[in-house]
Amino acid sequence: MDENIIKIYEAAQNGNPQAQNDLGIIIAEGKDVPKNEEVAASLFNDAANNGNPEGVANLARCYVEGFGVKKNLGNALELLNRVRRLRDDWAKFYMNVKRMYDVEQRNQNPFFLVKVTDYAKEMLNGQIFMRPLSAFWNYPFLNSDESVQNSYRGDNMEAITESFSDENIPADNNFFNNTDIKFKNAAQQDLLLSQNMIYCMCVLEFDKVENKFILPDKRIADFGNTAIIIYDCNEFLKRVTAAKVLQCGYSSWMSFKRVKYNFDIERNQSYNEFCKGSDYAWQNEFRISIDVSRGKLTKKNWENTTGFALATSGILCDPNIPEEKLSLQIDMSNICVSMPISEFLELKNFDKPPINQFIPPPYTEMLSVEREPQPTVYRAIMK
Repeated sequence: MDENIIKIYEAAQNGNPQAQNDLGIIIAEGKDVPKNEEVAASLFNDAANNGNPEGVANLARCYVEGFGVKKNLGNALELLNRVRRLRDDWAKFYMNVKRMYDVEQRNQNPFFLVKVTDYAKEMLNGQIFMRPLSAFWNYPFLNSDESVQNSYRGDNMEAITESFSDENIPADNNFFNNTDIKFKNAAQQDLLLSQNMIYCMCVLEFDKVENKFILPDKRIADFGNTAIIIYDCNEFLKRVTAAKVLQCGYSSWMSFKRVKYNFDIERNQSYNEFCKGSDYAWQNEFRISIDVSRGKLTKKNWENTTGFALATSGILCDPNIPEEKLSLQIDMSNICVSMPISEFLELKNFDKPPINQFIPPPYTEMLSVEREPQPTVYRAIMK
């Protein structure tokens, strides 16, 4: 084997991110070594997770082409979003993938949005009541809200932004390798992300091949006694966006899209508030997320954070950040109907106006706005 390849291999084994990327290219192209798509993609993944921009771009290309990994344009788009400002060719690559992703989304099953709730009257009167992501943690010592202390709402993986194992810690990382702490798998939960205000709904998909709606999971009934079916989803989301601007201003970050159930603590990857564990896939969830904290901690989180964490991350406090709720007021007329949950589970009266006038449902425009990485203790330590 070429001596230069041996040196690259040894450096990659020692956690050098550039070497991991370079070795991935060698194995992907089969230069003087057997070609192996899976190994190459794994090396690009290691390089990307260790902060190598070329590794990020190459891993994105793997997801676009299905090279060593399952084809996933959404994953490719998220990766390229991290590096597209660094090089013109990566920016063009990002735009091409985004166009392909938009076409792919339009070819997926269309849907209605549904809010299952015990507070139908309030929503029908236009109140969109949002709570911080931390309110959905199923941690009694962190969360005083008993309404989520159950098997169908509380998810211990909420606000996770990274998962990693000791196998993915670089060999030259002094912080982790000089400590007595040993772990097989771990993840970091982001306090700033946990402050984002969230509005949750479920998706009622329409099977274009069978020309009918897919029956919802009956466990949805645990969320409330009434289903509010939003048949004009785009108009609903426009009204929510306008209400957000009116109350929170243009500068506050906002996104809305379907949740992906891709959390895997045995892998080294990134997440956001639109990711959950596969155990919750039956919920078929759609989320609206608004960042009201703009990189600062609420008074409560500031007081509960250690001095070491604050000093390391450089995060400041803003006592004016809403902690418990965010309520938006919109006009709900001409975009929805309500029915008892029992009727919704059997899809009764879907052949009557106004619902039948929106079948099949039109394509719903998602909003996925990029944002700069927020300061966290973990990122500061790794840096």
